[in-house]
Amino acid sequence: MRPRLEHNRLTSLINSVADGVLALDKHRKIALYNGAALNVLDLNASIESQPVEKVLHPIDKNNQPVDIVENNRSIKMPTTNRDVRLKYEDGSVISLYMNEAPVYQSYGSDDSGGQVPSLRDNTRDKIRAADADQGQRSGR
Repeated sequence: MRPRLEHNRLTSLINSVADGVLALDKHRKIALYNGAALNVLDLNASIESQPVEKVLHPIDKNNQPVDIVENNRSIKMPTTNRDVRLKYEDGSVISLYMNEAPVYQSYGSDDSGGQVPSLRDNTRDKIRAADADQGQRSGR
């Protein structure tokens, strides 16, 4: 009974977060996710047990694919990246704020128990920042 209660609490917590959340197991498969993640990824089907590289396809500023698996392997502490984008099937592109945090089996352990990436569409923020920068340069 106790593990079920813990799982329900965790699910409720993740679903209350406005950012998209993916909980990955040590094999980089999606163990848990929230509705906001489906929204950011532009998906409407279950992604549980899917390898993260099958559903998350970030690109860099030069439109080159970012190797999400290799990036995940190298992360040892929480990391934030504001310079990636997602390109949807319809060709539209969003700027992506991505925070990745490793999950360790125990304190002081080097053994990763997976990761928790959080995702947010920050396209509007990027546009506002560019507009403000443009306004400063033109002397407004």
